[in-house]
Amino acid sequence: MSHLKKQKLYHGGIVLLLSIVVGLVPILQLWRTGLVYSGSDLQFHVNRIDEVANSFSHGQFFNILSFTTSNQLGSSVNMFYPYVTLIPAVIIKLIIHNPVNAFYISVWIYNVSTFLIAYLSFKNLSKSSTTGIWGALLLSMSMYRLFSLLGTSAFGEFIAIGLLPLVGWGYNRAIIEHKWGTLYVAVTLIAYTHLLSFCITVSLLVVITLVRWLLNPRFSFAELLTLIKAGVAMALSWSTFLIPYLILTKNNHIETPYSTLVFQSLKPFNALLFDYHFSRDLGLILVIANILFIVLWKKFSSVDKLIFGGGCLLVFLSSAAFPWPAYTETFFKSMQFPYRFLAFAVVILSYTGGLAIAQLLTGKQVIYRITTSMILLFITVSATFATINTYKASVLDHYQLVEKTQDRLTYSPFAHYAVNEETFDNQTKNAFITYGGLDYWTRKASDHREFFLSDDVHLQKKYLGNRTIQFTLLNTQNRKNVEIPIIYYSGIKYSVKGDNKPLAYKSGKNGGLLVHSKEAGVHRITVTSHIGWLESLLRLTALLPMIPLALSKWRHVSQ
Repeated sequence: MSHLKKQKLYHGGIVLLLSIVVGLVPILQLWRTGLVYSGSDLQFHVNRIDEVANSFSHGQFFNILSFTTSNQLGSSVNMFYPYVTLIPAVIIKLIIHNPVNAFYISVWIYNVSTFLIAYLSFKNLSKSSTTGIWGALLLSMSMYRLFSLLGTSAFGEFIAIGLLPLVGWGYNRAIIEHKWGTLYVAVTLIAYTHLLSFCITVSLLVVITLVRWLLNPRFSFAELLTLIKAGVAMALSWSTFLIPYLILTKNNHIETPYSTLVFQSLKPFNALLFDYHFSRDLGLILVIANILFIVLWKKFSSVDKLIFGGGCLLVFLSSAAFPWPAYTETFFKSMQFPYRFLAFAVVILSYTGGLAIAQLLTGKQVIYRITTSMILLFITVSATFATINTYKASVLDHYQLVEKTQDRLTYSPFAHYAVNEETFDNQTKNAFITYGGLDYWTRKASDHREFFLSDDVHLQKKYLGNRTIQFTLLNTQNRKNVEIPIIYYSGIKYSVKGDNKPLAYKSGKNGGLLVHSKEAGVHRITVTSHIGWLESLLRLTALLPMIPLALSKWRHVSQ
C-alpha cells in the first residue's frame, strides 16, 4: 500500500472517529436517564417506524396501509408521508429489542451520517479538509437541528437537515462540472424524507439559479441541460411515492395537519442570534464562527460572501422581523412555520463558519492550530452539554413516567410525558391517544372517529399480518351489510374475505369498509390492501435514473 493511500485511510479513520464522538455528545445525558421524553410528534413517527419494521419482518418492503399501528385501522400515513430514510431506524428496531436504546442508537446513527455528509460536502465545496471538519462540527452541534429532534421530535426535518449539505455540493457540481448525479441523489433523498423541506429546497434552488443568471447574464445551455436532467431523474425516482400520493389525494378528502401560516411564535431577529437556550436558534458556537467570518471578511471570495449573505437573509426570514402577517393567505401558508427557513440558514452558516475557522488556522504554526482548535472545540462541546443538561433538568421536573393516557391529548410538538423500556412500545398499541393516530384519515372517517376508536365495534379479536388484518366479526343478525372499522381509501384495492370466501365491499357511512355478509353468526373477516400492477411498474421506473449513473461510473473506473 502506498504512503498516500495510508495517509488517506488514516485521515478517514480520524474523521469517522470524530463523527462517532460528536454524534454521541448531544444525546448522552438523556440516554443515561433511561427515559425518552415523548409527545404527539414523536408518537407519530414511532408508529411509522414500527409499522415499517413489522412490514419488513414479514418480508414486505413496500408498506401500504398501517394495520399494526396508528390505531390498527389501515391508515395510509406511510403513503402520504415518505419513510425511506427512516429505514436505518427500522433496522435498528429490528435488531435492538430495548426500544429506548433503539431510539437513541438510531439518533446516534443519524448524527454520525449528518457529520459525514456535511464533511464530504463542505470539503469538496471548499477544497479544504479543515473547512469540512469544522463545518460538519458546527452543523452537528447547531441548536436548531438538535431541538428539531430532542425538543419537538420532528424526525423528518431532522433527517432532511443532514442531507442539505449534499444539495449544495450537488448543485455546485451541476453548474461547474455539468454533472447531475449528486444533485439528483440529494434532492431525491430529501423528497423521500420530508415534503416541506423538499419544496423549500427546490424553491430556493430555483431562486438561486435565477439570481445567478441575473448577476451573470451569460446563458449556459450545458448548465440548464444538467439541471433539467437532475430534475427529470428525481421525478422518475420519486414517482413510486408521488403517483400513489396524487391518486389518493385526488380521490379522497384527506384530513391532514393544518395548513396555515403560524408566525405568532417567531423570535425577534436578535433573539435568534443571542438566545442560547435549548430552542430554535443558531447556538453560541455558530454565531462565534460567523462573527469571525465578518472579521476576516477581506480574505474571502465574492462567492463566499454571497453565500454568507444568503444565510443571513434566511435568518431574517425566520424571524419576527419579517412581515409574515401580510402573507397569511398566500402560498406560503403551506409551509406552516416560517422558522423552517432557519434550517437552511444553519447549513449555510455552518459552511461559512467552517471557512472562517479554516482561514483562522491556515498558515499558522502547529502549536497555534492545536491550541485554537482545542479552545473552539471546548466551547462547542461545553455549550452543547450545558444546554442539553438544562433541558434535561426541566423535563425531569415537569414530565412524569406514564403507561397510558385515557383522554385525548391536545396537540403539541413538545413533550407530554416520559416513557421507559417497559412503556415505550405502548405508544404504538393505542395506549396513548394523540393527534398522530388521526393524521391522513379520510374526512368521512375523521368525522366519525368514535366509530373507529371504539373498543367494541363488531370486533372480538384481531389477528395481525403482512398487509393484512384479520378479525372475528360478531354479526348476530341477519343483515347483508356490516361496516368494519378499517378506513376506506378510494384508489386502494382491498381483498376482503369472509371465512375464506370473497366478499363485496364499498365505503360505509362512517368511512369504513362496508362488507356484504348475509348470514347471522360469527365470521372471520380478512382484509388485504394492494395497489396492483401500477406498484410494480413504479418501482421499475424509480430505478431508471440509476442506469446512466451506473454506466458513467463503470466507464470512469474502466478508464
